[in-house]
Amino acid sequence: MKEKLNESQIENLAISLLEKKGYQYFYGPDIAPDAENSVGGL
Repeated sequence: MKEKLNESQIENLAISLLEKKGYQYFYGPDIAPDAENSVGGL
């Protein structure tokens, strides 16, 4: 039986591929406008 991918695995693969292309990943709550240490409008 083939192993199925779950949403988390697909998300991690997409993030990894985009980072290899030069994109930078920011965790959502860290960049929210109302976050305590927000990096805001990057």
